[in-house]
Formats: sequence, structure tokens, C-alpha cells
Amino acid sequence: MKGLPEDIIQKQVVDHFEPLASSGAFTFYSVVGGSVRVPPHIGKKLKDMGCRAGVHDLVFVLPEGKTVYIEL
Repeated sequence: MKGLPEDIIQKQVVDHFEPLASSGAFTFYSVVGGSVRVPPHIGKKLKDMGCRAGVHDLVFVLPEGKTVYIEL
């Protein structure tokens, strides 16, 4: 059986945590990367700007400065 596409799973995770984040309990953000295809010259520019393969999909910044990285 084939699983859900990663973008659908990530949206479900965001939808789940958004109410808590909106209450101020923590914050989180997505790191845009692998799911977006760009022409080679743009890819080189992004790489030169520090973009790297294998970066986590979501970053949660919790109270007291603790950070959680999620790779789906």
C-alpha cells in the first residue's frame, strides 16, 4: 500500500499544530526546499546562498529556546 504524498502529510502536521502556535505556546516554520523544482541557474544561486539538500521540513521553536526539527 502506498502512503500519502509528503506535502499532504506536512499540511496535516501544520493544520494540527497551527492552533497551538497561534495561542503563543510556540512558533514553527517550514523550510522550503526539495519539493520545488527550479532551473539549474536558480539552483546554483540558491546553493551559493546556503541552501542545502536534506534540510528538515519543519522547525519548531519551543519555550526556553528549545528547538525541534522534523523531517517527514
